[in-house]
Amino acid sequence: MDFHQMLHVDGENNITMEDVETWLEENEGEPGYQMLSAEGIADAVRAVDRADDDMERSHV
Repeated sequence: MDFHQMLHVDGENNITMEDVETWLEENEGEPGYQMLSAEGIADAVRAVDRADDDMERSHV
């Protein structure tokens, strides 16, 4: 079963094969997530921690 058939089985009847091909082409080469270095991961975690701290302070 291909993507087009799976979408039709799930009730998506307005999807054409061209829509599926366009969708797949647009995402080609993109892993669907951001690749981060160890430094990038640490920066992202620190940013979330700072945002959490700011929210806690604003609720006090």
